[in-house]
Amino acid sequence: MGRARADTYDCLINLRARIGRLLEEDRPIFDAPKVDQSSFSYLKLFEALAGKNA
Repeated sequence: MGRARADTYDCLINLRARIGRLLEEDRPIFDAPKVDQSSFSYLKLFEALAGKNA
């Protein structure tokens, strides 16, 4: 359970930083699902969630 919690935390921190950068650059919110989340591709539900949770 500890590893899952750490992975979830790391994924959310990464996503928050990338979305924050997108907003700082005044890019359209429609670019949010395109942020790179590939460093978390090892997660079990990555394919189902990547892009949809951005």
